[in-house]
Amino acid sequence: MEPQTGLSQENVEEVITEEGFLLPFSGKIVMLDLKLDIIPELLKKVRDLYGQPDPPPGREECNDCQLLGNLIDILTQSKDKNA
Repeated sequence: MEPQTGLSQENVEEVITEEGFLLPFSGKIVMLDLKLDIIPELLKKVRDLYGQPDPPPGREECNDCQLLGNLIDILTQSKDKNA
């Protein structure tokens, strides 16, 4: 799944809700060789992330993390203007 982060200041109202904001995702099929022996360790990492009160910080080199950060900045600015 990939987040759809093509949001600008002009269309920010389309995703704001009373609880926060909506972040749509689209599916992308990726073929891969499945290595069954790594699944338990990956599930453990997923469980650790799920149990955290807040999401971990994004990686600087991650394009999706940067796009999500930009989206949060746009939504924060819009919320501040409407307050």
